[in-house]
Amino acid sequence: MVQDVNVYTVSEVLETKELCIPYYQRPYRWHAEKSVKQLLQDLLREAFIEDKTYRLGTLLFHHEYENNEKKGQPDIVDGQQRLVTLSLILHVLDGKIKGILKNTFEHIDSKNNLKYNHIYIESYLATLEEKEKNALKDFILHRCNFLVITVTELGEAFQLFDSQNARGKALDPADLLKAFHLREMDQTYESEKQRLVNQWEAAIDNNRLNDVIGNYLFRLRSWHRDAKEYYFVKDKIDLFKGVTPGKLKLEGKNYPYLNPLIIQSATNYYEYNQPIVNGKWFFQYVNHYLDKVERIEEICGEKDALKLDYEGSNRIGDKRLIKLYKNLLLVYLDRFGEDEHLEAFKRIAYRWVFETRIEKKQIRFETIVNKITNPSTPIKWLENFIQPDINAMEMKLNSIKRFEKLKVDDERTTSRRRKEFKKQGLYAQLIQLEEKK
Repeated sequence: MVQDVNVYTVSEVLETKELCIPYYQRPYRWHAEKSVKQLLQDLLREAFIEDKTYRLGTLLFHHEYENNEKKGQPDIVDGQQRLVTLSLILHVLDGKIKGILKNTFEHIDSKNNLKYNHIYIESYLATLEEKEKNALKDFILHRCNFLVITVTELGEAFQLFDSQNARGKALDPADLLKAFHLREMDQTYESEKQRLVNQWEAAIDNNRLNDVIGNYLFRLRSWHRDAKEYYFVKDKIDLFKGVTPGKLKLEGKNYPYLNPLIIQSATNYYEYNQPIVNGKWFFQYVNHYLDKVERIEEICGEKDALKLDYEGSNRIGDKRLIKLYKNLLLVYLDRFGEDEHLEAFKRIAYRWVFETRIEKKQIRFETIVNKITNPSTPIKWLENFIQPDINAMEMKLNSIKRFEKLKVDDERTTSRRRKEFKKQGLYAQLIQLEEKK
């Protein structure tokens, strides 16, 4: 429940509350030239107006209670970046003030940003006279304030965090998903939560998490439902929210559909389009596809792999086609693994995807979603096969007339686009695949 909603000065927040940065928080990542500079400009604009007070926004804390008594320190659920930056500013103005900097920062990004931002703030405030620095310190501590919301239930804290940030604050969808699924892990050991969060953050640091969730899982789950979706944004995160069977069972809701989900949550079997089980299973599901996409990158990088680095492959439209091709490989690996038919399917998928490059002058995202949500696509073929049927897919592809027409057109036309494609490796690759089939 909400324990307290009140307005507190920065001094009251930093000096009277022993605040803790919990394990599920993101590293400190405010950039000096953007967020830190903006905060400094805002503070200096208001600081020297007599009797001026300044609201810095809202903070969300979680403080556990036991037998109506506070237990431990309050955790920062929302507001960490601002509080750390304010602590840095105050530390530059008065070395005795540490504020939230008393916490331990282990992530390399946090350490680097703390160091760089401290230097940046020192430089930015260097022109102020000592009297002005003291006035700025007094203004921040006693005339700047926050609306502070303190809740006693972590699940409620995440729910408030989710709803507050859904009203316009630019948060990465991955942050909202992490918060939601951590909220569903009430019965999980803290050490296990920490392990899953560490894996999640490591994937973000390697620029892999948003790619796998947004460019593979979101698109494939959407296309499976014939939804013409392409970009993953925060108002689409419900696609990755499911049910928490254990919680429903405890509430006495013994719905028959929960039984296979309970079994699913206890196994290591995953399909990209299967129902989502909230909590720990979701993190494992994402980790599984992080590994799967990494394997696809290895397959596409093998020496005898079909050409993806053809001339012009770095154009936006071509990148969309390359990602579509890799999505099809994920669907195949998901259903049949690396069996003896994989090489044949790669050739079929390559022809199906990249003939679009020859046919279309521009490859927009609408081009992709219209193509993949047609009644007959490799995704639908694979989903209907008990085992891979290469001959059936060749027949469904029915590319012979289409591509031979393209070859004839190329010989007879003087189109600059046709001439350009004839010189490129992609065209030669498609000709070669057509002759091999």
